[in-house]
Amino acid sequence: MRCRKYCFVGNCTWYASLHMVILHVTPIVKGNGPDRLSYFSTKPHPVGSVIFVPLRKSEIPALVIESEDARAIKALLRTQLYETRKVRAQTSQQVLSNAFIKAAHKSAEYFATSVGTIIHSCIPASVLARLRETLERVDETPHEVVESDSFEKYILQLPFTERVEKYKTSIRGMFAREKSVFLVVPSAREAHALCSHYERGIEKYTFVLDSTATKKQQLQMWDAILKESHPVLIIATPLFVSIPRADIGMFIIERHMASAYKRVTQPFIDTRVVIEYLARALGSSLVLADTVANLEAQQQLLQGEAHKLEEHATRFRSKTTTKIVDIAKQRADAKEKKAPFPVLSTEAHACITQALSDNKNVFVFAARRGVAAQTVCNDCNRTVLCGHCGAPVVLHTKSEKRIFLCHRCGQSRNAHEQCVHCTSWDLAALGIGIERITAFLTETFPQTPQFVLSSDNTPKAKDAARVAEDFASTSGALLVGTEMALPYLQTHVACTIMSSIDALLCIPDFRIEEKLFGVMMTLKERTRETLIIETSDPKNA
Repeated sequence: MRCRKYCFVGNCTWYASLHMVILHVTPIVKGNGPDRLSYFSTKPHPVGSVIFVPLRKSEIPALVIESEDARAIKALLRTQLYETRKVRAQTSQQVLSNAFIKAAHKSAEYFATSVGTIIHSCIPASVLARLRETLERVDETPHEVVESDSFEKYILQLPFTERVEKYKTSIRGMFAREKSVFLVVPSAREAHALCSHYERGIEKYTFVLDSTATKKQQLQMWDAILKESHPVLIIATPLFVSIPRADIGMFIIERHMASAYKRVTQPFIDTRVVIEYLARALGSSLVLADTVANLEAQQQLLQGEAHKLEEHATRFRSKTTTKIVDIAKQRADAKEKKAPFPVLSTEAHACITQALSDNKNVFVFAARRGVAAQTVCNDCNRTVLCGHCGAPVVLHTKSEKRIFLCHRCGQSRNAHEQCVHCTSWDLAALGIGIERITAFLTETFPQTPQFVLSSDNTPKAKDAARVAEDFASTSGALLVGTEMALPYLQTHVACTIMSSIDALLCIPDFRIEEKLFGVMMTLKERTRETLIIETSDPKNA
């Protein structure tokens, strides 16, 4: 006997007077989730719409990628050995443009991940949360994706102040053509800093989207952008590139060499790739902008795949004096004389002393977190590893106690231990971390105001912004920070010290030298007088 209920269980199917459809969806979830799931519904939902589907014991957002008439595949459904779950009655919502959906498919193929994972990385949680709370359709008509030959890629290699002026020219040109501009930045701090340069003239049409705002503020800004009929300037982090505005004529990726564009957790998406696919789908222009363009952009210029937005100089124009110091020689001399270990070079110490005596600010760049990046046994030469994942542990100080912390899995343990291989107590900490530098500077310059910017000391953006503002407003102060501090270092300093850059070169990344060069150029641009680069091998610099 045939079952007339609206379900599939085992070989049971149904015949009903209502029109039933099978919806194939991709879940919009974080990480590498399932790429395709199937559900049945009493109501059709258009391809490209977002609905909520049951998954395990929860309900998640999903993108409809295909819809089939259940009667047409009745024979196939009879062969299913599992239950096909039903989607609750709801109104499908079109919150993503067809262009972005196409870009998500291309990006998913590029990164070998699911479409839903790409979408989740480029849409704010506040927008997804609102979909769950309301059944109202978003007032946005999907736009057909038409392959366009109007896509152009440009490279802009200029110092920051000159880039800002060039952006103004490009924005005015796009507004004259009734096109909007999306200015992508690596951090919320840089978004607000750039917005301050465009407060005159087009402030009514300039919008900033960032994750530091409340969910309510994000939704208000999101809706305001969609309702504005005039071309707009959107300054935002990559999280918001999915906003369904079809008149975007130019995407500008500011500081495109910044590592913040690449996720450090699965699925390791590089949002710069997603933005390029989106620009291609919309037929928009794409500008890669930085103080110095990366090697890939330079190669694209040579091959004609990209063009210069403006004739840029091949040499970096700066009055800052750069000194490369061989720190290995000084440390070897100190060891031979049985003198204290020199955390910073004599040149760096003299530069800091002179700047502070002139009541000027100094920035000390630390390559790694913790006290030391690696610990080895002097007897068996084995590296101390994490007992959970096997990665080398980093020595940290917590509540005046030394601990070993794994930066891969987060496991920690007391550092007072023997070597697990030879039971020796002779463990040596190698490398110079930010905690070691901070302790040295506190001891050497006890009367100097000192500020620290790292993910350990300032994990929240508002705390980091407060520290940066306090440093900028204090004369004759020291700031010690990792790469995380670069977006917050908006004011110029008199002297910058890059401590032990060799620790960065140990990172297993085939582009680490390019990244290091970009960091150097960024720091040189924000230094007025002297940049000192410490290395154990001067050839590295």
